[in-house]
Amino acid sequence: MIKDKKVEDRIRQSLATNFETFADKDASLEEFAKEMTLENLEYNKDDYLKYCLYETMRMEAPVPVSSTFMMTENLDIGPYKIRAGDMMFTNIQKLHHLEDQWGPDHNEFKPERFADRGKHHPMCFIPFLAGKRVCIGKTFAESTMKVVLPLIMKAYSGFELVNKDLYHVKHINNTLMKTRPEVMIIMHRD
Repeated sequence: MIKDKKVEDRIRQSLATNFETFADKDASLEEFAKEMTLENLEYNKDDYLKYCLYETMRMEAPVPVSSTFMMTENLDIGPYKIRAGDMMFTNIQKLHHLEDQWGPDHNEFKPERFADRGKHHPMCFIPFLAGKRVCIGKTFAESTMKVVLPLIMKAYSGFELVNKDLYHVKHINNTLMKTRPEVMIIMHRD
């Protein structure tokens, strides 16, 4: 579901720039899917959809905290002394909202902030962690998002929430939830 019609229109424009069959009303979903090769999934002509995916994961990390890990040596970080054997975890959600990295508007959805990745510290955006602890499913998840969202957007002309009050509700992303919030969406075809 895309809350802002301008963002949805801009994503559709980006997809039309990257894929000839996306904007072609006569092209079938199957024809569009055939155009989506691994090379084309890099979105070389227009990265806006990729920026939207990144910004979505920045706003709500797929997993808000990492699994625990144990320090193997003593470490001083500013005034903090961490000892070998101490258990640690990474607060990914907090990293993704550091005001000194993302600005005072860090709680606003702004995909354009990813246009200049050199502007931010490379470790302040780690939805799948990084280095030796990178998620084994990272590549699969990213590729799936780059394929599935364009296919849904080609098949449907618009989306709306059944309960409009949910536009203003921010669900708590918690990997330990026993039940997930249910959100009903109506998808429109042309």
